Amino acid sequence: PKGATDCIAEDRNEVSACLGLENELMAVPALLAVGAVHHYLIKQGLRTQVSLVANTGQCWSTHHFACLIGYGASAVCPYLALAHIRNWHATPKGKAKADGQTVQQCQENFQTSIVGGLKKIMSKMGISVLESYRGAQIFQSIGIHSSVLNVAFEGTPSTMEGLTFSDIANEAMMFHTRAFPELDE
Repeated sequence: PKGATDCIAEDRNEVSACLGLENELMAVPALLAVGAVHHYLIKQGLRTQVSLVANTGQCWSTHHFACLIGYGASAVCPYLALAHIRNWHATPKGKAKADGQTVQQCQENFQTSIVGGLKKIMSKMGISVLESYRGAQIFQSIGIHSSVLNVAFEGTPSTMEGLTFSDIANEAMMFHTRAFPELDE
């Protein structure tokens, strides 16, 4: 449609030499970013005109994909999971376990397993197409503060208060510091 565009939520910097991460910038958790942008676009009346893409290293399991799509992602690129498969395949042990498959075939196997897992999740909920699952927010929160829910996960029921934005920032800083220990000096 006229005016349609893509919005990419990305937690890496292409210029960086360390798996796309940059030590001066801390990544916002992908699900928080996707949920917040999704709700912002809804409030602006633009959601149906924008594809929201998550290009993240914080996604490697079916659950991660299900949450990102369920909170509005149109597409997910798990760059770190795919890089891990490439690195694993390059090792002697990885090549032996790959049983003659190329790295591309191993990555396709990962993608096939994720798609199969998503289909299983959706079928258990009676959902037959991904379009009906995208942005549906059919989750319940446990341990996330209402201030966070109101910004990024509006309408998600919660049984118990928990992590605030400060808690999430502290946890993100902990992971960032572990990735770049030189910053802690």
